Amino acid sequence: HSNDIIATIEDLLKRFKGIKDTLDQQEFDANAMHDKKQLSLKNEIKFAEQEKAEKIALAEAKREEKEAKEGDKAQETKNRNADKSFQDVLVTECQEKAQLWDQRSATRAAE
Repeated sequence: HSNDIIATIEDLLKRFKGIKDTLDQQEFDANAMHDKKQLSLKNEIKFAEQEKAEKIALAEAKREEKEAKEGDKAQETKNRNADKSFQDVLVTECQEKAQLWDQRSATRAAE
């Protein structure tokens, strides 16, 4: 009768050790999966932050380029307006001189 009890206890020991080994392996696998997931998320965050920094730098460069082009446009508009004013003055002067020339020519022809 004591042999049966010892055999039952040994059988229970084997089953418990088997269950414990299975549970230990499941825990190890779960921890490994968790660590992989955590590393994956950290990498995603790192790459997202890097991409964000690159986009911010690109946006800043484009903003500076836009400001420079707007400044160039303003200067070109100012220069064009000055050229137009100068052209208007020249046209007026030329027309006045042409009228004077025509008057002198007409006066000479009348003489």
